[in-house]
Amino acid sequence: MLNANQVERLQKIYEEETQALLKRLAARRGALEDLRRQEEFSMLFGARPMPEEARAYADDPSRNVDEFIVVSDSKAWDRNLRRWVAIAFPKMFDVAAARLHHPNIPTVYKAGRHAVSQWVEGRPIEAHRIALDAVLYAHQNGVVHGNLTPDKIVADAHGHVWILGFGMTPGAAPQSDLDALNGMILPRRTDMRP
Repeated sequence: MLNANQVERLQKIYEEETQALLKRLAARRGALEDLRRQEEFSMLFGARPMPEEARAYADDPSRNVDEFIVVSDSKAWDRNLRRWVAIAFPKMFDVAAARLHHPNIPTVYKAGRHAVSQWVEGRPIEAHRIALDAVLYAHQNGVVHGNLTPDKIVADAHGHVWILGFGMTPGAAPQSDLDALNGMILPRRTDMRP
């Protein structure tokens, strides 16, 4: 049985925690209102509006990660910068990939519990020489792709070639990238099909 002092202390703790929770909820509501005002402002003054694809998930808490609205396994809308980004949730991420600056490797914007990089809308192509240059550059900077496949070599609408997925397999051996490239190049050169 609780005495009067204990009951009074528990009531005080309950009231303090309730007040703290209400303050956090008010702050979240305020942040949501700020986001809505930013959206209205940007529509009035010509900033890029949120696409319908992202708007469909904007109120779904399971699709909101920090400032990103996740619309698919790898695509998200950045609320702050108002652009599409690639997003991944690897078990581990090689943060060294965020330091890579190469014309054929998408820029990593954020690395942590999730990885966010430049979004590249592209189609797979055979551009093995460009892929080799990008892979060698990454290796010289201590980063291994580790999962290089033909669908990771894409060209965007302007024909620019990109190598997707750097940093997703930390600890991979550099030889794995070279073996993957050889596997893509040799069968085509000798007319052998795997």
